[in-house]
Amino acid sequence: GGGGGGGGGGGGGGGSGDWEVVLGVDDVTIEDLAADAKIVQFLVETKATVSDDFVRNRAWRETLVVGSLLDAKDQDNKWFDAIVVEPHKLRDKNPEVTEPDKQLMVHFKGWGDRFDELKHIIRDADSIQPRFTHTVNWRKTMAEGDPIEFKTLEEKNGAMKTLWYPAHITRIEEEKGMVHLKIDSQTRAQEKTVDKDSEDICQFGTHLKNKGANKSWAHRVGSNGGGASSGGGGLGYGRNKKSNIEGRPPLDGAVGLTNLGNTCYMNSVLQCLTKAPPLRDYFLDPSWRRDLNKDNALGAEGLVAEAFASFMQDMWSNTYKTMVPFGVKTAIGKFQSHFRGYEQHDANEFMMFLMDGLHEDTNRIIRKPMTTRIDYKESVGVPDHVVAAEELRRHLLRHDSVVMDSCMGQLMNNLTCNLCGAESRSFDAFTVMTVPVHAAPSTITIRILFNGRNKYTPAPPPLSPDGANGVGGLASPSRG
Repeated sequence: GGGGGGGGGGGGGGGSGDWEVVLGVDDVTIEDLAADAKIVQFLVETKATVSDDFVRNRAWRETLVVGSLLDAKDQDNKWFDAIVVEPHKLRDKNPEVTEPDKQLMVHFKGWGDRFDELKHIIRDADSIQPRFTHTVNWRKTMAEGDPIEFKTLEEKNGAMKTLWYPAHITRIEEEKGMVHLKIDSQTRAQEKTVDKDSEDICQFGTHLKNKGANKSWAHRVGSNGGGASSGGGGLGYGRNKKSNIEGRPPLDGAVGLTNLGNTCYMNSVLQCLTKAPPLRDYFLDPSWRRDLNKDNALGAEGLVAEAFASFMQDMWSNTYKTMVPFGVKTAIGKFQSHFRGYEQHDANEFMMFLMDGLHEDTNRIIRKPMTTRIDYKESVGVPDHVVAAEELRRHLLRHDSVVMDSCMGQLMNNLTCNLCGAESRSFDAFTVMTVPVHAAPSTITIRILFNGRNKYTPAPPPLSPDGANGVGGLASPSRG
């Protein structure tokens, strides 16, 4: 959202003092901008032709000073992450600064000062744009194990020269903004620590030859905004196995997972779910694709299920000792921006979103019928298990997947009025149950009745097909 320019939208809002112009950001949602606001008003700016400039950009250029960050296009029409610096001598001649308030010296980050260019904020407007509108914020998506370029100054033939070496990231300290790396060179194999925004590091392939070689899987799969650099690959996991550590694991499925920043929350969930026999057997069987539902409006176009299935197959292939779960993370981040970054998150929240994505992507119901909940008056005098069975039947008319088969339960809520004694019962389906953990020596006992719809548990007893013995149209059970 931004201010200035034509067009408008949004509901009511505050006065003019509430407006805020947002420039040069990526992966920002409405919730990020106004998490606590019930109504957010946006002013949408348009331009008549592609060659026109946005009003906000013209105003933004007037604010540029030494130290401002931006995207700049060089004389070869290539875009770079750049910074405004003090005017200085260029290519053996002084820059012609004739309009100090309209001219800027632009330095392309990661390149020598001799490549700096003098820009006019009006005549060169098309080559001066807000940051990350024409470049990818690759530093935001750096992860452990990623290849990178590292700059050193070395004396060669009596002169100091800039040399770039291949390296890989060994650790990232997000809270300090520091990157630990190891130079991949037999002559200069050493570890370095640099600031995350330092010009001593560059995206792999910027200066070194053979740009496509040795790229980690994270960079090959990346996408604009959610991933790293744009390139080949896709959301699938199995096609990019070079970043995994090959070797037979000590036990079947006992494969370690590499953290992508602070993603231990995700790895713990994946380790649990890949060891659940019903999910394991389902996704290891190629026939699972018969249930793939790419047209489900509530799903993720099948991408979450496909990424998880490919990940599961690699996990149980006895081919790897350690794996990088970037495919699952990328698939989920594509549809839930909350998990696009590499910060710490709640494991239970991630598991609920993953389970919901797997359910909707494998939901066997193509056309969901309209259903209603059982009215509490209908269930008066009817046994609990009969009401529960009918609620389950109605639920399965819209929800039928491997998650429902093996990972779904019902929670009964019983509400009694203290004044009139009226009683209301409801049976709600759930896939994740959160329970309190009491400190020792206190204990809590949870009673669970499990009737699964898979080969690991016996089927529940059938209910009578007619409602002769039921109340309110609900049948009493007939046990054989």
